[in-house]
Amino acid sequence: MHESLGGRWEGRPFAVREQDDQQWRRWVAANAVRHGLRSVSDAAASHLSALTYAREALDGDWAAFRTRLCQLIDRSAR
Repeated sequence: MHESLGGRWEGRPFAVREQDDQQWRRWVAANAVRHGLRSVSDAAASHLSALTYAREALDGDWAAFRTRLCQLIDRSAR
């Protein structure tokens, strides 16, 4: 699924943000999930990549998501 969403950006080192392009947002969100899952089982994974992709995919909703994520981390640390 990830490859089919990102086919038009294949071969590029990164995908330039395309405003109001839902396919771009879905592809970036898929990257966030892919990197997040990889970081669970791969010690060499880039753990911050999942958050970077999530920030791009969520755009205006990022601030609320980040606040909620910090709350969950704070609760689990107790």
